[in-house]
Formats: sequence, C-alpha cells, structure tokens
Amino acid sequence: MKDIRFALLVEGWVHGELDEAGQRQLWSSVRDDPRRRAFLADQGNLHAMLVAHHADAHAGEQLVSAVRRRLDHGRVRSGGRAFRRWLPLLAAGLLVAVGVAVYTSSEAGAPAVVLRRDGRTLEPETTSPWRSGDELRATAAGTVSLPGGATATLAPGSRLVWDGPGALRLQDGTASFAVRPRSGSDFRVTTAHTVCSVLGTRFTVRTIPTATMVAVDEGRVALDDGRNLIPGQQTWRFDETAIDAWLADLPRRPAALATLPQRTRLRTDAIGPWQGTGALRQHTDASGYPVLSCAGSAQALYSLPNGLDGGFLIRVRTAVIDDDGEPNQHLRLSIPGMPFRRREPVSTDRNITGTTIQELRFSYRGRHHLTDWWEFEQRVDGAVALRGFAYGRPQAIALHLNQVTIRVEAVEVAVADR
Repeated sequence: MKDIRFALLVEGWVHGELDEAGQRQLWSSVRDDPRRRAFLADQGNLHAMLVAHHADAHAGEQLVSAVRRRLDHGRVRSGGRAFRRWLPLLAAGLLVAVGVAVYTSSEAGAPAVVLRRDGRTLEPETTSPWRSGDELRATAAGTVSLPGGATATLAPGSRLVWDGPGALRLQDGTASFAVRPRSGSDFRVTTAHTVCSVLGTRFTVRTIPTATMVAVDEGRVALDDGRNLIPGQQTWRFDETAIDAWLADLPRRPAALATLPQRTRLRTDAIGPWQGTGALRQHTDASGYPVLSCAGSAQALYSLPNGLDGGFLIRVRTAVIDDDGEPNQHLRLSIPGMPFRRREPVSTDRNITGTTIQELRFSYRGRHHLTDWWEFEQRVDGAVALRGFAYGRPQAIALHLNQVTIRVEAVEVAVADR
C-alpha cells in the first residue's frame, strides 16, 4: 500500500494507539473500500494471534505475506483454509487484546497522558506554566495541548519531554503533532537519531532505541541532514553502530537470490512511461521505444506496481545509441526510497557501450527497526556487481544517466511464486 497515512492508522489501530479522531479517520477510509476492510480485518487477526500465542518470526512472516497476497489479488474475504485452521487461536487472541485495551483505558479513571515534574504527577491541561524538563507519559493513547498552541497525540508507553517553547524530545514511542503556522521561530522534535524542524504542519515521529521514523501528513518537515519531507513521504534514521552489528549477524541467503528468476511470474513488462528529473530529455523512436538522453546528470523514474513482497526482480535492457566514445558515459539502476546498507562489494558507475541488461533481485527479510528489510543483488549483464541489504518499500525504479543517450528496450517486473 502506498497510502502512508492509512498504513500508520492501521498500525496504530492494531496496537491500540489511535485516539478518537484517528479512529474516525480509519473507519472513514475503509467504509467504502472492501479491500481495505479485508486488509484491516486480516491485520487485526494476525496481530492478536501473534500477541496471544507468541508465534515465531518465520510463521509471522508467512502469515503477513499471505495477507498481502490476498489484498494484492483483490480477495476481499478473510477466509481460506490456512486462516480457518487458525480461527480458534485468532478468536482467543482477539479477546485478550480487546480485554487489555478496555482495562487500560478504564483503569481507575486515570488520564491517558500525565505530566511528570520533580517526581510528581500532574495533569498537563491544568499545569501552567510548563518548565523545561517536564515529561509527558502516556498510559493510553491521548492528545494534549502544548504551550504555544501545538497539539501532540501520544501512543501508549510514549515519553515526550518539553525543553522549552517549540522544543521537544521524544524519548520513546510514537507521537503525532499538529503545529499551527509560526512566524519567526520553528517547532523542533528531537530523538536520539534526528531533529525535525517545522513552521506549520502535521507529522508523526516514532522512535525506539535503534531507530526513528518520520512521516509527513501536511506541510513540510526539515531534517537535520538537510533533507525536506513533503506530504506522503516518510524516512528513517538509525543508530548506525547497532544496525550494522545486526546486519553483520543476519544470515545471508544467496541461494534464494540466485534461484529467484526461476521462481517468478511476470507482473508487468511495459517499457514506459518514464518521468524525468534534472536535465533529462526524452522522446519515442519510430519503433515505439523510449529514448532518454542528457548532457549532464539526470534521472528517469518508472513507477512500480503494488504487491512487491516476499521476493521480486526488476530487469531493464537498454541500448546506447550515441556511441561517440565519450569516456564519462554512465548508466546505473536503483530504487529511490530504498537505501542500500552493507554493500558488498562497493559499486561504482561503469562506462557503457552497446546493449546492457541490469537486474535488481530482492528477498524479503522481515520488519525490523521500524521498517521492512530486504536482501538484494544487483547484476549487470549477468554478473553480480553489488550485494547487501536495503530497507523501505519499493515504489519506483530510477535510471541514473550521465552524458549518454539510451533506448529503453525492455522493462520486466516479476514476483516470486509462493
């Protein structure tokens, strides 16, 4: 699903983190969409089963893949032999999850979010003025008004520290912010991994000891690494040492990647359309092939279909048609929004001539550190040029061009059979 807001609402719902406004948005988004209703039901059942019965990671990964396959194929029913087999467990797990949520929300009539100061517990709405170091703690999902007019909605277990006007630190958990436009000063949210600065927007920050996720609903969010996020975008920042240590211990599966082409079925083989960035020029030749060119550096983007889960490959065949011997010609294939980590070996742009086939192969390794992780290989004319891990969700492919004119002769996207 490419709807980031809907994905966050579903995630909040299955974890009991949605406030009343969030629940209204979720029900409104699924009311007239049977596929979303089925997806929501599947996610709720799956989460309840995992919580109540502590399913192992491999079983959980298989069930998540099954849910995604049914959604992608338009099967809106929640039935099926495998899920009927789990039905008694799902019902028991769901009762446990609902019972815990009801107990938490009603326990002694306690407020969902409290303010801690010097060892005392205060009510945020009646405390004034706030002091630097005041900490908000959420025992259930709740929304509080912050000094200066912004609001924060905290998920259960979240901790948010107020460091002064427009300055907050998210110590743990998830918080969504609604910030009114401010003149002359920005609004900052800091975690252990990043700093978000805004003037007026709606955005969500989620943090755990090893990672932080930022997603934007409205406006624009500036990060401390110089990037700006716009509505619909999300990004992750990590504890680099912890992530690299985890990836170093993660067993490789080279055989799964090597045999992937023999286990796939074609999803699309359309050669366009392409969208350009930079100084890209494009037209269609007499045979109907897209022709892409640039005098400097540029990117050509191609949107990918939904449902690239488990394992998938992308194969692009191009031909250089301005073979003038220039030494600085380069052509590289990538997936924007899916950064590579622990690349082995380090890949560089290569001079190209004639026809080139570039291929990306991905095998899903599960959801860790707030995002999806994949093992990948990049091949050029059949030879492995790069391997490692990547994170995020595939939405588009990019051809990076430098001083070259090419004809795109084939684009194939295939997913692994189950």
